[in-house]
Amino acid sequence: MRAPEITTIRKVRWSLWIALAIAIPVAGLTVALATRPSGQIGEGPSPLLGKQAPPIHTSTVDGGTFDLEASLAGGRGARWVVVNFFATWCVPCRREHPALVQVDEAHRKAGDLQLVAVVFQDEAEQVRAFRKKFGGTWPMVMDPSGRTAVDYGVRGVPESFLIAPDGRIAAKIVGGVKAASLERLLANERRRFGPSSTPTSQREALELARVQLVIEAVPIEELLVGSTLDDLSGIDHEHLIGVADRAQPMGDHEARAPRHQAQE
Repeated sequence: MRAPEITTIRKVRWSLWIALAIAIPVAGLTVALATRPSGQIGEGPSPLLGKQAPPIHTSTVDGGTFDLEASLAGGRGARWVVVNFFATWCVPCRREHPALVQVDEAHRKAGDLQLVAVVFQDEAEQVRAFRKKFGGTWPMVMDPSGRTAVDYGVRGVPESFLIAPDGRIAAKIVGGVKAASLERLLANERRRFGPSSTPTSQREALELARVQLVIEAVPIEELLVGSTLDDLSGIDHEHLIGVADRAQPMGDHEARAPRHQAQE
């Protein structure tokens, strides 16, 4: 065999090895992305948990300004903030959007929870069109340099962060949120946070209980026997907090069992 032919064969072999070295990792990444569950809420690890949230002070898609610190201080009593990283081209983001609308509407009157969306590699025009079609009244802010996403350690969308009233990051949520799961997470973190995040009046306590029941679609009359927003006499503050806690979602068999037994 001639030398030029041997050289050609070696080049072909090296080319094949290089192609395989590139193809195998790409194929593995493709399989991982294709099989990764999407649209599921789950608390993810983050070195930021328990630490002060990185500041967010940037323009909204409407030309206004959003400031995270001001938002935390702007509620009645103690306000929590959900920072949601999303993009209009992201399928799980589009799937989670109705849940965010539901949570936003449920907490709007109480003023105890603020949502803010950080646009991830998307255009303001696209976001405005998306909001017009699917709703959403919370601030949607731009991150043109990607600095905010980097500060929060975002690896993809959707990702969300629950921020306590004192500015620390209480939880990181990976995947699209669900209304009931987000409410449950908020209730759990509210208890851990301490007295400063509990309602400051019986009326606010009843409103938070109503928020929980609206999210779970449980008639409030079943738990608050004879109690209304206009008749608060004799209603115990701690009892109302317990009502909100008992409104936590259960599996279908657990939720229906008591009603079934009562009917018997």
